[in-house]
Amino acid sequence: ASTMAHLGTVYFNEGFMDSSLYSHQKSLAIYRNIGNENGIAQELSNIGDIYVYNGTYGEAKKYFSESLELRKKNDDQYGLSISYTGLGNTYYGLGDNKTAELYFDSAITVSEKIGSVWRTAEIYESIATFQQQQGNFKLAYEALRNYSSIKDTLFNREKIEVVRELETQYQTEKTTKDLEVQKSKVKILKRSNNLFTFLLVALAVIA
Repeated sequence: ASTMAHLGTVYFNEGFMDSSLYSHQKSLAIYRNIGNENGIAQELSNIGDIYVYNGTYGEAKKYFSESLELRKKNDDQYGLSISYTGLGNTYYGLGDNKTAELYFDSAITVSEKIGSVWRTAEIYESIATFQQQQGNFKLAYEALRNYSSIKDTLFNREKIEVVRELETQYQTEKTTKDLEVQKSKVKILKRSNNLFTFLLVALAVIA
């Protein structure tokens, strides 16, 4: 199961969504068969991410909602921050901005509570995009500034790999959650500063 999950994450990061979906569905089936609820919740979130990427928000909602219930049941705080973020992106895609904002707020609250810098950075970036697309440029700028501050703090350290490994060991259980940290790191590293530049221009225009 973990091998298929890893393969699905690799495909996702390379943009091969059909292959990623196939791999994560196979992994999910294995975890369901053996009754590994942590693995099930993680794969549900991974599949939800793919559906959000593809714009099939109804399917994404179904998968993220199931993952959220499992993580609440098992008091998986790190996982909750993932499911909350996924539902925030999903409800935004469905046009329900009020519910989306509630889920993003929940994600930040949990992530900051457990001290997960990787998750917090990724959530702030999602919030920045969410606010920017609604035209709330000042809120978007504030969220992106928080994201950039965390990113700069992390990526300018010579021992960044040590920090990542320590957080992974503390926050995750075995391979499935480790993959989510890897996925978050790759996504953050791949993002450009286009949104930051856009917000600076927008703020200058409305100032």
